[in-house]
Amino acid sequence: MTRYNRFALGFVAALCSQVAAAAEVLVARPELVPAPAALAQQVQVLQQQLQVVQQQLQVLQQQDAQLQSQLAAVLAAVHVTPAGVTLQGPTVTIAGNVIDVNAQSDLRLSSNAASTFRTSTSLAVQAGADATLMIGRNFMARSSGTAILQSSGELDLSGSTIKLNGGRKSLATVGSQVQGVTAGSSVAGQIVTGSPDVLVD
Repeated sequence: MTRYNRFALGFVAALCSQVAAAAEVLVARPELVPAPAALAQQVQVLQQQLQVVQQQLQVLQQQDAQLQSQLAAVLAAVHVTPAGVTLQGPTVTIAGNVIDVNAQSDLRLSSNAASTFRTSTSLAVQAGADATLMIGRNFMARSSGTAILQSSGELDLSGSTIKLNGGRKSLATVGSQVQGVTAGSSVAGQIVTGSPDVLVD
């Protein structure tokens, strides 16, 4: 029983107690019994008060049904077990000025469909140790401004074909064959020097 039903039943019980007390007084002192017209008027007032109480009780019953429905929805969406807490539903929304998700151990975010992370301002991702990004198919990183890819150690770019700025020409490196003309004669040679900081295969 909810607190609304308890309130309504308490109110009705108090009203009945007052009526019973008044009846006992009238039995003990018949001279206090009002005239028929006055008694009829009092009965009419009591009937009106009873109707008001019944209307209030109906409202409380409706509110109780709504609360029971909301509680059932909450219990269906929130599952609490010794292993943890699970939020489940067709759509789960978490809103607030500041939302802090703190995991003492692993943190896993998974989706069986597409996932979107959107921010109106900056986005920062930091890892205290290694970070791995694995893509099952195509991968695109695009910047509307300046893009910087920087490493304090080695930076290894590998692929079946590496294109810089959409290039289509092969890159010459140390040891690549070159051909030129000297004194009207065609001569061949090799590139013997290059940048020590940029290495290609």
